[in-house]
Amino acid sequence: MNADNKEALQKEIINWNKYNEYNKSNINRQLLAKAEGYAVMSDGKVDVNKAGRYLINAELVENYPNGLEYVKDAEIIKKIMEKTSGNKELAINYICRFDEYMELPDIQKNKIGTILSIFDKKDSTEKQIIKHIVENYYVKADTKAQARINLSGIDSVESVITANAKQQILDYYKFTNSLEFYEEFEDAMTVFATNRSSSGIKNIGTNNKNRSGMSEIKIIGYPDRLFAYNGTYVFDEFSNTGIH
Repeated sequence: MNADNKEALQKEIINWNKYNEYNKSNINRQLLAKAEGYAVMSDGKVDVNKAGRYLINAELVENYPNGLEYVKDAEIIKKIMEKTSGNKELAINYICRFDEYMELPDIQKNKIGTILSIFDKKDSTEKQIIKHIVENYYVKADTKAQARINLSGIDSVESVITANAKQQILDYYKFTNSLEFYEEFEDAMTVFATNRSSSGIKNIGTNNKNRSGMSEIKIIGYPDRLFAYNGTYVFDEFSNTGIH
């Protein structure tokens, strides 16, 4: 069992234990009912892991700021509490959704598309959560995808946008403006550009000895590019002006 799986299992056990603690006693039946309502599935059954997570976060919100020193992402908890201005139920929901994102497999978690499908950047609180995720997690891990070599999608190669390249984009565009470029580059990394007017991966060293083994991810309408070298599709360099 790898470290990520072990940590996920430990969290699930903690959530189950918390749910059982409430379910087998009369600690707070009203809070338990809210947790079960939050965690009810389409078949009417309760997702115990999700309900336990809700109860743990409810205790965190109720006791705030006590216990914050034991929380890994204390800064975003502070932001959520400030933004929700005493609305405890709303704060619990935001924290639960952040936790649910953090428990996703890395292949999903490290994609901006996943982040923006969970959180709404037009919501001021969720925008703070996105910012926290991008600055503390997204730019610290590679994003991987399969790039289709042809339209049938049968043949593909792995393409990678490295943490280093993502940090360069963030440094140049800052948080708000970087989101659009992360989305564009992630879409383009899954296909090879078929012509000059299409986004995607392009081998640019075929007819130029000085660029041998070099490829780029281009996005139509912008000069911005990501570059890979040595015949790989590991894109580790960002330029806002294209080839220089």
